[in-house]
Amino acid sequence: MQRARRPPHPQARPGLNRLPSRPRARPVCVSRPAAAPHADARADAPAAPRPLAASPPAHDDSDLIATLTRAGGGSLARGVLARLPTAAGEPPAARLLDLSEAYWTALRTKAPKKPAHVLTRAKGARLASPPDFDVAVVGGTLGLLLASSLQAAGHRVVIVERRLAVGRDQEWNACAADLGALVSARAVTRADVDAATVTACGPLRVAFHGDAFPCAARPLYLEGALDVGVSPRLLLASARRRFEAAGGVVLERAAFKSATIADDGVELTLAPSPAGAADAGDASRPAAVAGGARPPPPRTVTARLVVDAAGHWSPLAAQARGAEKPAGVCLVVGACYRQKKEAGDPAHSPSPATGDFLATHADASLAGGGVQWLWETFPADGGNARTAYQFAYIDATPDRPSLTEALDTFFESFPEATGDSLATVDIQRVLFGAFPQRHVSPLPPAIDRVLHVGDAAGAASPLSFGGFGAMLRALPRTAAGVSTALARDRLDTRALAPLAPYSPGAAASRLFAAAMRLHSGGGAAPVSHVNRLLASTFRVLALLGPWALTPFLGERLRPAPLAATMGGMALAAPASVARAVRSLGVAAVAAWTGHAMALAAYAAVALLLTPLAPILRRTRTGAALLAAVAAGAGADGPRGHRIAAAPAPTGA
Repeated sequence: MQRARRPPHPQARPGLNRLPSRPRARPVCVSRPAAAPHADARADAPAAPRPLAASPPAHDDSDLIATLTRAGGGSLARGVLARLPTAAGEPPAARLLDLSEAYWTALRTKAPKKPAHVLTRAKGARLASPPDFDVAVVGGTLGLLLASSLQAAGHRVVIVERRLAVGRDQEWNACAADLGALVSARAVTRADVDAATVTACGPLRVAFHGDAFPCAARPLYLEGALDVGVSPRLLLASARRRFEAAGGVVLERAAFKSATIADDGVELTLAPSPAGAADAGDASRPAAVAGGARPPPPRTVTARLVVDAAGHWSPLAAQARGAEKPAGVCLVVGACYRQKKEAGDPAHSPSPATGDFLATHADASLAGGGVQWLWETFPADGGNARTAYQFAYIDATPDRPSLTEALDTFFESFPEATGDSLATVDIQRVLFGAFPQRHVSPLPPAIDRVLHVGDAAGAASPLSFGGFGAMLRALPRTAAGVSTALARDRLDTRALAPLAPYSPGAAASRLFAAAMRLHSGGGAAPVSHVNRLLASTFRVLALLGPWALTPFLGERLRPAPLAATMGGMALAAPASVARAVRSLGVAAVAAWTGHAMALAAYAAVALLLTPLAPILRRTRTGAALLAAVAAGAGADGPRGHRIAAAPAPTGA
C-alpha cells in the first residue's frame, strides 16, 4: 500500500546535540480507531492508531525504471549504480557489488573449502624477547572501541588494520539507552557519544502486508527501539583520538598473514596492504580503501593476547570454524538517499523522524526459492536523508536470489515501500551484503591466547544485521574480562572461554529469525505465512506492553515475557505457530526448548545470587560471575530503558 508523504515531523532536527543522561520513558497513549477491530485481532488487544489517510496514486516510475534497466544492461540496480558518484580513491560501487556477488555465489553454490591455516600453537616455545604489547587487536572498526577501552585500563594495545581505521558514512541504528555502555567501558566520553549521535528516530512503524493489525491501514508505532542513528565516522574518530592519546598504536594497511602462539605470547606476521585493494569485506566501508600512503608496517608484532575483531571474513575465525556452511544468511540490500533540491531551494528537503521498524509490502515471492522480503527505513543525517533496507532470512542454496536480483527488487519496490519516487531522490549510497548466521555463536576460543569478538565471533544483531548492537551490549563485560585475564596472566582457552559465554536468549533469537526463513522451494507453507506469523507476534507483544516489548526488541530475552508471548501466540494464531514448528523441524524446536529452559535457569541463578551481589562485586571474579549470569538471564540491560507503543505521529 502506498503511504502518503508526511510533512516533516517536529522531531526531525538538523542534528541531536545531546543525549539525556538517562533514558526518558513516556506514557503509552494509543488512540483507538473508530472502526471495529478486525476479526484476526483480539478484542482486548491495544487499539491501533487511527487509520492512515487515503493514499495518493502510487508514483509512476515505469519510464525511469525502463531507462535505468537499459543503462544497466538489463539490471535496474546496475543502472542505478552507474549513476552513483565515486569519491577519490574509493572503488566504484559496481566493483564492490561484483566482489560481494562472487562471495555470495560461492557461498550458495560451492562446497565450503578448508580455510587457510593461519594460527599455529608452538607448545614449549617462547618469544625471543618480552611481548611488544599486551593486546593486538586484529581489525580496526568495532575493534577500535574495545582497543580504546583496554588502553584506558592501562594495557598496551596495538590495532592491526588491513585498510584504514575509519568508520563508514552509513549510520548505525541503535537504542539510545545502550550507548551508555561505551562510556562505562571508557571507550569514549559522553561528549563523544553525544557528538556522534546525529539522528533522532521515532516513533517507528510496524506494519505487515494484509489486513490484520498491525498492517498498513492500522499500524503499530514504537518508541525506544532503534531510536538513534550513530555516525561510525565520528564515533570511531573519537575512539581513535582517545586511544592514541593514551599511547595506543594503530597500524594501517597492515594485513594479518599468520601468527605463532608460544607459551608466553603471540608473534603476528604482517604484510603491507596496497592502497586501492578491495574485496567483499570492503563493501560497507569503501572509505577505508581510499586515502594516501601509510608507512609500511613492521614485519612482525608480538603481544600477550590477540583479539580477533576482523569481522565475518576473519581468517582467524575461519580456521576455528573449519569448512562450515552457515546455518543461514541474512541477505541485505538498501540505499541512503535525499530528496532532490528544488529550484531555488538552498537545501535538501528535511525528512520525517519517523520510519519503519519492521514492515512488509507483499507476501513471500516464490522466485529465489521462496523469499519473504522485510523492510526497515530510518531517518539519517539529522533528518536530512533516509536509509532504507530490504532484507530476508534465507538459507545458502543455489536457487536463492543473487545480490543484483535483490537490488533489482529493492528499487522496483522502492516507491511503494518508502513513499518516495526514484525520480525525486538523489541516491547517495547503495548497500548490499550477505551476512552469515553461524551454527555456534559466540565462537569459543579454539587456541590459546586468541579471543574472537563481534562479527568474527558470530555475535550479530538480527535487527541491525551487524555487530554494533551486540558489541555495545558485551563491551563492558568483555573489556573487564580481558583486563582480569591479563592481570592474572591466564590466557589459555579455558581461561578465555567465559569471555565468549553461551547466551540462551541470543540462541533463541536466532531460531526466531530461522522461523522467518522459508525453505528453498517454498515448502508447504503458504506465501502469507511469515506475514501472519509476524502480525500475530506483534499483536501479542502489543497486548503485553513494555514488559514484553522491551526484552524482545531490545534483544535481551527474559523467561517470563518469552513464555507469555509464546503462550499468547499459541492461543491467538495456532495455525501459524504449527506451521512454524513444522518448518523448523523437531531438532530445531528441541534446541529452542533447551535454550528457553537454560534462560529460565540463568534467571533463577541470578535471583539466588542477588543477596550475595555486594560481596561478589568486591572481587574481579565475583563481578565477572554476576555480569555473565545477568547477561545469560537477559537482565543486563540499561536501567529504565523502555520500548513501548506510541501515538501515531502527526500527519500519519
